[in-house]
Amino acid sequence: MFRRSLANRYNAAAWHETVSGNTILLVREVTQAAPKGEPDRGAILRLELDPSGQVLNETVVWQPDQEDRQHLEDTRALLLPDGRVQLGLTAVIRQGEVFVPYPALTTLEATNWRAELPPVVVFQNLGPGKNTTPLSEQEFLFRRDDQACSHELAVCRVDGSQAELLSTIQFPTDLPWARWRIGTTLPPLWQTTTEALLIIHGITITDNRYIYSLGKAKLSRKGDLYQVEIWPEPLLTPDSFRGSDEDPLQTELHQERRVVYACGGVQKEVDNSLVLALFVNVGDRRTVEVHLPMAELKAPWWPERQAEVGIKGLAPAG
Repeated sequence: MFRRSLANRYNAAAWHETVSGNTILLVREVTQAAPKGEPDRGAILRLELDPSGQVLNETVVWQPDQEDRQHLEDTRALLLPDGRVQLGLTAVIRQGEVFVPYPALTTLEATNWRAELPPVVVFQNLGPGKNTTPLSEQEFLFRRDDQACSHELAVCRVDGSQAELLSTIQFPTDLPWARWRIGTTLPPLWQTTTEALLIIHGITITDNRYIYSLGKAKLSRKGDLYQVEIWPEPLLTPDSFRGSDEDPLQTELHQERRVVYACGGVQKEVDNSLVLALFVNVGDRRTVEVHLPMAELKAPWWPERQAEVGIKGLAPAG
């Protein structure tokens, strides 16, 4: 199941470059934990991987400014029908002595883009939040940064430099692996015009540590309204990444956490089967490519014979 890994890079957005078929990743590069209450500081890199997973080239596309006013992190990528790439980001802005996260978006003009990251639009009018996940060029999800919204995603529509709230998606609060908080990973993978596979993350607190896991859900849409059905068991937990001696494969960047997290993945054929290549952050120190069979991810919600389709404005991510 575990394929290959990248050290010191994590929280990778991912998409397929349309001409070469190579995989493009946008990753954070962070070498040490920031003081409590501050964002981990590091650049965003563009990596190009060939079909075997070898890194062909890498480029720094964004770095924090010297005045330490704003940090960008946790990109999530949606390939648009016209070949552009919509990116959701978290913009962490210094406000006095504190840093506050806000949802943000930018658009790459082509899948083979390799310049500096374009300017982002930060939607401060929506209030603080994270997990900005594009649904289309004009719509996105994010989780408001309020414990009262810990199991809720806001669905928003963009209008220029502002965005408006359309609806909210409510998640269950009784999952053992997601009691404290729930959030997104990559954009939904649409299986019909109204139903999508949604890979999610959940957090619970055990022995004063925040334990992250990854799970799956069925997302259903009717107009601007969404509902979710959560698979009760997680797909991946920190214990999924242990060696033969049962020790963790990766030490944690933040000792108060045990982290498996994801911001991106792509679908591809492996050994004549369709898999989701999920780029999993382990310990905030390493990205591991994990292959999850799509047939298993879709069960029991969609029959194997059902075709996977995109719809205009809601294309599969990758």
